[in-house]
Amino acid sequence: MKIAITALLLLIPARGLAQTPAVSNTSPLTATTSTPAQTLSPVEAIHNLSLVVQKIAAHANARDPGPILSYDFISTKSFHFLLYRPALALPGKQEEVKSALIQFSTRLNDVRNAARDRNQALILARSDALAQAWTRVKELYPPDLLRALSDLSERYICPAHSEVMGQKGETCPRCFRSLQMIDQFCGLPSADPVIKPAVKIESPLVPGKESQVTLRLDRKDGVPVREIDLLPTHTQRIHLFAIDSTLTDYHHVHPRPTGAPGDYGFAFTPRFPGGYRLWVDLLPAVTLREELPSLDLGAVPLPSITRTISDRFTNAAWRLQLVITRPPLKADFPDWAKLIVTDSDGRPCAKLEPIMGNFAHFVAFHEDLQTVFHLHAAGIKDVVDPALRSGPEVQLYFPGFKPGYVRLFAQVQIDGQVITAPFGFQVQP
Repeated sequence: MKIAITALLLLIPARGLAQTPAVSNTSPLTATTSTPAQTLSPVEAIHNLSLVVQKIAAHANARDPGPILSYDFISTKSFHFLLYRPALALPGKQEEVKSALIQFSTRLNDVRNAARDRNQALILARSDALAQAWTRVKELYPPDLLRALSDLSERYICPAHSEVMGQKGETCPRCFRSLQMIDQFCGLPSADPVIKPAVKIESPLVPGKESQVTLRLDRKDGVPVREIDLLPTHTQRIHLFAIDSTLTDYHHVHPRPTGAPGDYGFAFTPRFPGGYRLWVDLLPAVTLREELPSLDLGAVPLPSITRTISDRFTNAAWRLQLVITRPPLKADFPDWAKLIVTDSDGRPCAKLEPIMGNFAHFVAFHEDLQTVFHLHAAGIKDVVDPALRSGPEVQLYFPGFKPGYVRLFAQVQIDGQVITAPFGFQVQP
């Protein structure tokens, strides 16, 4: 028997997408969205996707399609992890593995759609196609990685103490429960959030006047959340997104400790009266599972949105263009896009500075005012050298958006100034 600290991590729907009251995510992404936080190992990511394929096949054969839709988040996080790390593949297979992963994602969407329609014949056929696509993906990874996958799949752990590992038939020395084979997703024993947020404001919101706001974070057992209880994601421990009911006045802030345990302060200047909807992006150290709860600051009016379709933004010095690789976007189908930055004369910009660990940052809001997508530029890891520059293009991965209108805000930093560009697009059913 050995006791080891493992990297089995807890994940819930959201580092790319959150809904109120339900939470879900179809982004690698995270996710991601851009590169997700380093919360999985390569073996764990492959293990999770292998298990998704196995469980979907079992549900298909049992004629029980309902649970198939419950694997969206874990499959998205693991898929994004691998997609952003093509170097894990066999030499010379980097581009091929990306193509194979995209094909796998498409087959997974096919099964999900059939499950939604409860079409048993299609579920079975598409489950077989999914398994074939996954077999192709695994063929592109080194044998050592696949052997490690086999070792992980045959590992036994304590259901109550995941740091305790051993062999079949052994018991946990802490609670004396029998060890169980890891037939569940790495780090996904519960989808319950551990942090409860609340906000309070000193006075009612006044358009054009800066407001001081306190964000309160408590664990669900009532213990205040300290700054050290949160892990940084994209260089910040707390990301807070605020939007009004017209989806035009967007704010992205990073609340800071006030000195009172559990209290974090921030300021913003609203353009409109009434309330704002907030989302708080958190990664608790105790669970290593991302959370993206929402709450209201004041009384939020019913959505009143002008569905402007726009892929260009211009200010006095710079032009930003959003280019979708394969328009139009379709619901539940991921795709790639890029942001192109030029100066007012059309010359390519090579002066993009790091912002929140990358060369661009993106947040997208759905017209239902219930769903947010936290996206980052594609990259392998956070950009930590402030002297680095990039441009004129920044790649990003679009998750499988839900149908309807989406307002996306892109942020770049040039010469020390942050430029926020609004774009709008329609996602077809």
